[in-house]
Amino acid sequence: MTVFLIILAVIFGIVALICAVLSIKAIIRVNYENRNFTLAVQWAFIKLDLVPWGLKKKEKKPKEEKKEEEPPAEEEKKEEEPPKKKGSNPFVTFYKNKGVEGIYELIYELFSALTGFAGKIVRKIRLDEFFVSITVGSPDAAKTALDYGKISGALYPCVGYICTHMPVGKYDVDIKPDFLSEKTDGELHSVISFRPIVLTNAAVPLVFQLIFKVLIKFIKGIRTPKGAQVKKSSGKTEETPSEPAETPAEQTA
Repeated sequence: MTVFLIILAVIFGIVALICAVLSIKAIIRVNYENRNFTLAVQWAFIKLDLVPWGLKKKEKKPKEEKKEEEPPAEEEKKEEEPPKKKGSNPFVTFYKNKGVEGIYELIYELFSALTGFAGKIVRKIRLDEFFVSITVGSPDAAKTALDYGKISGALYPCVGYICTHMPVGKYDVDIKPDFLSEKTDGELHSVISFRPIVLTNAAVPLVFQLIFKVLIKFIKGIRTPKGAQVKKSSGKTEETPSEPAETPAEQTA
């Protein structure tokens, strides 16, 4: 009994430690300024500069002149191998067995699972800081006005959607036309924070939904042909109808 309690306490301690570690807040910093983009991730005492880390320009090596090889005197004829038989495509098989309705049902289950997963994550991610500044310019004044309208019409609805569906701290969006500038330039500064345990809590139900509602249905759709009905076994064997017996008149004839 004491050994069992010790094992149970160790398991509980490991689970509690994992939950505590995953509850530490992770921070993502995104910056774009003077045409330089940086992306950094910080979690507890770990800090990684993802961009521009590892983005080094490769030096072009001088191309070596290829030496002309002399053609062989006698070319050996290779025996033609028989073409390999291609295996049947499982997606095509599923379509033949279940038709368009089966594909629609499978896609609906897939998108519903992914939508629920994304909704759980988006509500738990916090946008601590979000600042955007864009100066629209071009050599042509009419084009500057058109670009200003396109950028404003695309960016402001996106910011409104983000502020509605996500917890947001400080934010500001500034878009202005500059008819004296010959090019469009902008700056972006964003700080995103979340707890990794949110991803694990949302990923576990997603995995089960994908297995039972998508993968199993897909496998069944490949194996069961269209129009096939699964009959319950009743323990009695169904006898095939025999040919009708001959009447006495047919026998005398």
